[in-house]
Amino acid sequence: MITTHRLKKYNRGWGYAPKRTQPLYWINRDSLTDKQVDKFCNLTLRWCEKTFGTKGTRGIPELEWVWKDAWYQKNNFLAFYDWEDNTMHLRIQGHRTWNNLCASIIHEYIHYLQGNPNRYEREMETMGYADHPYEIEAEGLARQYAVECCQWVTRTMRVK
Repeated sequence: MITTHRLKKYNRGWGYAPKRTQPLYWINRDSLTDKQVDKFCNLTLRWCEKTFGTKGTRGIPELEWVWKDAWYQKNNFLAFYDWEDNTMHLRIQGHRTWNNLCASIIHEYIHYLQGNPNRYEREMETMGYADHPYEIEAEGLARQYAVECCQWVTRTMRVK
């Protein structure tokens, strides 16, 4: 269910599943450097900008990430978008694969494009997280595009 007008053109239906031409890459603190995670996250954000566009003159959101954070874990967050600062916050621990990490970044980017924090809060109070139309929309688009995004990012990382 796509409710945001500008995102309706990206709805592919649930039958879409691109072929996996690469193995899943597991996220492991011991085998990745911060530089590699930075590059992956920045390329994913660039893919989102290229695929979905931007919203007005605000510019694309900043992306801040941490490996592990007690506040994130206590509140059961993997990622969230801060409307006021135009910043995506991401906890790497808890994402098992690059594909999951791509899905989280796409999900938060969709929230940036939805861009109506007052409506979001109002509906969150009445509907809750699971039935919230913005969350359903962001989750659906993240699932539909995560594999495609991950393939592009990993190919780009290998080339450069």
